[in-house]
Amino acid sequence: MKTRSISLAVSMFVMGLTGNAYGQVASGAVSTRGGQPMPTPKILIFDVNETLLDLTPLKASVGEALHGREDLLPLWFSTILHYSLVETLSGEYHSFGEIGTAALMMVAETKGIELTSDRAKEAIVTPLRSLPPHADVIAGLRALKDDGFRIVSLTNSSAIGVETQFRNAGLIDLFETRYSVDSVKKFKPHPDTYRFVLKELGVQPEEVLMVAAHAWDLAGAKNVGLQTAFIARPGKTLYPNVAKPDYVVSDLAELQKALKVSSQRDQANSLEKPNAPTAVGDTASLSAQLQEKAAANAANYPADVVQTYAQGIEIVRATDIEESAKQVGEMAIDAQLSGWKGEQVRLSDLWQDGPIVLMWYRGGWCPYCNLQLRAMQQAIDQIEHAGAKLVVLTPELPEKARATAEANELDIVALHDRDSAVARKYGLVFQLPEVIIPAYRDKLRLPEYNGNDAMELPLSATYVIDKSGRITFAFLDADYKKRAEPADVIKAVQAAAR
Repeated sequence: MKTRSISLAVSMFVMGLTGNAYGQVASGAVSTRGGQPMPTPKILIFDVNETLLDLTPLKASVGEALHGREDLLPLWFSTILHYSLVETLSGEYHSFGEIGTAALMMVAETKGIELTSDRAKEAIVTPLRSLPPHADVIAGLRALKDDGFRIVSLTNSSAIGVETQFRNAGLIDLFETRYSVDSVKKFKPHPDTYRFVLKELGVQPEEVLMVAAHAWDLAGAKNVGLQTAFIARPGKTLYPNVAKPDYVVSDLAELQKALKVSSQRDQANSLEKPNAPTAVGDTASLSAQLQEKAAANAANYPADVVQTYAQGIEIVRATDIEESAKQVGEMAIDAQLSGWKGEQVRLSDLWQDGPIVLMWYRGGWCPYCNLQLRAMQQAIDQIEHAGAKLVVLTPELPEKARATAEANELDIVALHDRDSAVARKYGLVFQLPEVIIPAYRDKLRLPEYNGNDAMELPLSATYVIDKSGRITFAFLDADYKKRAEPADVIKAVQAAAR
């Protein structure tokens, strides 16, 4: 078998309702996932209270019930969230209004204020169901609907309560469906609340955008894989210990503009694809191949198995490994590795002659890895024409890597990253979540491929490293079904070679 000079390396939250974390992210900011722009969502899920409806009348009513002590409102808000989480974790369930009433009585008792249950309930329920929408809401929702987005809501309030709220606020006709945690008897940000909506809508998490003014709500949604948008209502800030939202905007008008830009970008990318170097001959783009493989697997596997793998992805993502791994602008880690024939290769010897594409390959048992490797091999002429080398690392034993290359007709030499030692230095290694260990151990036989019992893997990362050893491109995604597109890698290589 002819070989090229291709080298390698594989390798709850308790947040206050009032949110007083760190300073606001610049309004209108848009982030990426896995180093790539997120696709424009198809469905928008809106939180209700404070996100859409103005709580000013409720605050005034509660302050009056507390004998004018409006300074106690933050304590009341945080007590509501605290005990909604207590009920969720203990398996109990009372409506949000009931918890709000109980929380108000607790605050009053703590501060020596006389307050009856009936008075507390009156102070909350009556104004809560007649809250006005924020000034930007009705026009913003109409603009989003006109742009073709499906719009639903998800609230911690009761189903009856939110229907009354929407009718009084003039929002009832602007929403396709209203969802309440009544259906799952668990409060946001528990994962089951968001998963319930996804199941009802029959969509994947990445197709949905959760819109809220509360950092804790967005943290819960992002944990399940949804895109997120933070509406920076007055007094609301982001929580620094979770990944930033995909959109940060001041109001719905700004959100509509940001989504329109995203949609235009998607359309432009779609028009460019026929001429993009992501394909050789009539070969489909790598992303299309990966999506096709994922769809086929989902159709062939039982629903509970598909859900287990999806859960595993989100558990890994929740570790923030995508943010903590080596990033663009940082210096690459040098290392000496051996090929399957015993040859020794030092990474810095490779990049001192020109850029290298450093790609992690999990193993021959991974069909998504094989698709990516084949796509990169098809693009190798363009990579080398730009003056770069393809370098692939794998924790897979040398004899297994050789068998993989031969079975897939891949013209490569794999460098063995024993026990993922190099991947670990790049911050790419994660422990497999307990829910998926049986599948990787018993079905995929991971210990046999890697020659150890460590149930861990590297992210399927791809870096471009320039002659100085600096990282100029990074694709990092906890979802193993998503990989760097060869066309993007080629562009990054061309830029690094200048």
